[in-house]
Amino acid sequence: MKKNIMMRLSALLLVAVLLTTCVISGTWAKYVTSNESEDSARVAKFGVEIKFTNFDAFKDEYEGVVESSTEDDLVAPGTSGSFGTIVVTGTPEVDVNVEFEVTLTLTNWNVDGQYYCPLSITVGPDTLYGMDYDSADLFVAAVVEKIEAQNNVYQANENLANEITPVAVSWEWAFDSVNDVNDVKDTALGNAAAEGKAATIYLKIVCTVTQIESE
Repeated sequence: MKKNIMMRLSALLLVAVLLTTCVISGTWAKYVTSNESEDSARVAKFGVEIKFTNFDAFKDEYEGVVESSTEDDLVAPGTSGSFGTIVVTGTPEVDVNVEFEVTLTLTNWNVDGQYYCPLSITVGPDTLYGMDYDSADLFVAAVVEKIEAQNNVYQANENLANEITPVAVSWEWAFDSVNDVNDVKDTALGNAAAEGKAATIYLKIVCTVTQIESE
């Protein structure tokens, strides 16, 4: 009887050991792998500023000597003005294109059917005189080319204030007290204005800084 009990206990113990071994084997026997990726970023700096400082272009009155009767802005002998100094600043973290776009229109600058424009336009250190050109179109083209010559591309992290020389643009109609021929022509322009056929000038300068698209 005792032998049977011992055999049964031995058998139960063997089964328990086998079950425990299976459980332990099942816990240890598994494949495991892992991986991960992580990163962060911030927006790249732009921070570019464009300023036209000391802008004082065309006016309806000049020091009480020239005064408009219609509030139209005027030009006349002895007057001048400034489109300001164009200043570009900032250190963008992207490549940029700095572009100047100029629109200059000269209308009715003629005396007796011949081109005559006594205005001068100064861009930076260079002054262009209207009477040095054979036509209004040639004068316009020269001014536009001079201003748009400032167009350029700059690399990321370049300090634009250090790289771009401020561009000053101004105009003048000099008061000529020596050349009688020019006095006659200037007077002819004034008389044409009184007859409703005034010569006019229009100048627009747009400076744009644009991020360059990656290729």
